[in-house]
Amino acid sequence: VELEVAKVTGAVTPAIQNRADAAKAKLAKSIANSVEEAIPTSASGDEWWIDPIVGLRGQINITRWLFLAAQGDVGGFGVGSQITWNTQATIGVNFTWNIFAELGYRYMYVDHDKNNFLYQMNSYGLFSSIGVKF
Repeated sequence: VELEVAKVTGAVTPAIQNRADAAKAKLAKSIANSVEEAIPTSASGDEWWIDPIVGLRGQINITRWLFLAAQGDVGGFGVGSQITWNTQATIGVNFTWNIFAELGYRYMYVDHDKNNFLYQMNSYGLFSSIGVKF
């Protein structure tokens, strides 16, 4: 950044004022670019943990083939993550006694903050699955 210093006596002319304003704008832009380049825009890390989880699943058979199901669980309790929970509702089809398919909506939340590693996640949306019962 180049700076020009001038000793002015008397009134400031519009030309001098324009040059001063241009210098201020150039300096401000240079400072803003330096600050923007110094701020990280991404981070990466690797962390793993184990959460105890307790949950329930209920299913209502509408017909022999068609069913509705709901599931919910909660975990973490400060052991791994602070808290984690999941809820989902599905409509499903039984192809055989052991094979089924589901279409549903799920919401999942995880809050993990340990060892200078913060992971807070919300995930929600439609899902589909194919499963086998044993």
